Amino acid sequence: TEIPAQAFQGSELFDTVSIPDTVEVIGNSAFASTSLKEVVIPDSVKKIDEWAFYWNQGLSSISLGETVEDIASYAFYGATAEELVIPDSVKVIGSKAFEKTANLRSLTLGSSLQTIDREAFLESGLRELVIPDSVSMIGDRAFAENIDLYSVVVGNSIKTIGSEVFRGSGLTDVV
Repeated sequence: TEIPAQAFQGSELFDTVSIPDTVEVIGNSAFASTSLKEVVIPDSVKKIDEWAFYWNQGLSSISLGETVEDIASYAFYGATAEELVIPDSVKVIGSKAFEKTANLRSLTLGSSLQTIDREAFLESGLRELVIPDSVSMIGDRAFAENIDLYSVVVGNSIKTIGSEVFRGSGLTDVV
């Protein structure tokens, strides 16, 4: 089952949503530009499509189910969550998926993550970061303009790293 593209786009009728545990895909722009403040993605969801929760500036609580494999481009662009746990099931974080998440201070990346695409966390509020050993590719400017980012631990499986990945950060410690 899928929540179709643009199903609730622009709606200001609700601030929380209960996604049924039969849903496997959250469609393109399904909840874009809504008044959502909290979302709990059930374990049944495998893919969060492009723009799914785009520009929900009040979205301060994001809970991702344990079977999500793909977080597509722009999926949570502009969210205001302060902490985020990417489950071990996620393999790909698409470009700009969490761009402009200025309140995001704490990020835990799952142990199966392979790709962090370009500008995935551009202009976020990260302070420290541990990139797991499973990550083999980090795209251009993936963590750029995180001005409070001072510490990064990079896993040992990186094969491709883009340009300006940490440009504009306050890095003082890279391991």
